[in-house]
Amino acid sequence: MPVDHEFGDQHTELKLSIVEKYLKFFTTALRGKFEELWYIDAVVAANQWRSTRAVLFLDPYGMQLEWSTLEKVAATKAIDVWFLFSLAGLYRQATRQLADIDEHKRAALTRMFGSDAWEKELYPKTVREDLFDGISEEPRRRSADVAGLEVYAKTRLETIFAAVLKPLPLPLLKKPQRFLLFLCISNDDPKAIGLATKIGNHILRAGNSS
Repeated sequence: MPVDHEFGDQHTELKLSIVEKYLKFFTTALRGKFEELWYIDAVVAANQWRSTRAVLFLDPYGMQLEWSTLEKVAATKAIDVWFLFSLAGLYRQATRQLADIDEHKRAALTRMFGSDAWEKELYPKTVREDLFDGISEEPRRRSADVAGLEVYAKTRLETIFAAVLKPLPLPLLKKPQRFLLFLCISNDDPKAIGLATKIGNHILRAGNSS
């Protein structure tokens, strides 16, 4: 079975620096307000989130992350998630023609987005009206370009998280860019969203100008 190999290069230091800066703001802003503050670099079980807040950095290998994992994290309403999303993996699996998506690609996309709804959303049905042949259905094609795929990924994340910031494409200086660094906020309290958004956008803008 083919596997997407995506190891860090020049962007690795930047993504870790961004998470580190956010952690400093996170601990300063919330120190004294909660009994515990966590940093997580792998998903762990936590039953009592009322007195706990956490930051989770998800840097999955290729497209191996299950959507159900994201759903469980979002459901805590207590974890801010820095998620390195594989844009290159999505682009490879979501081929231009729907007919070219084999069983492996289909499974990878469904695992990435949590359902097979991507098929109708990324590959809408179109019909052609011909004077002689009447109405016929066109082969289904992906109309979204790389920017459109970024929007789609953000839209999907917004179905489970309270807020998702515009991602930082990585690496910065080498195209095509292969990753999107998202900040996903699970706490639906407006004050929490406002604080995390302010801090996250500041750090992401600084990273974009590096």
